[in-house]
Amino acid sequence: MHHMCSEANYSRFSGTSVERDFVEMPSQMLENWIWDKDILKKVSKHYKTGESLPDDIIDKKLASKNAHIASETLD
Repeated sequence: MHHMCSEANYSRFSGTSVERDFVEMPSQMLENWIWDKDILKKVSKHYKTGESLPDDIIDKKLASKNAHIASETLD
């Protein structure tokens, strides 16, 4: 994402060669914003037909987001 969003003329000023607090921004953006139904509908398209995912599949995906989240805290 850093490279795709960059308008830098030189590679040494693009990618993850940015301010330290900005390095994680693309991953945080994608990890959290993708769970918005409108955004998920916009970015989820069939690779051949270009059709968005049906609403029922998106709803199921959103409902499953926090499934088993507590198991990530176990040692």
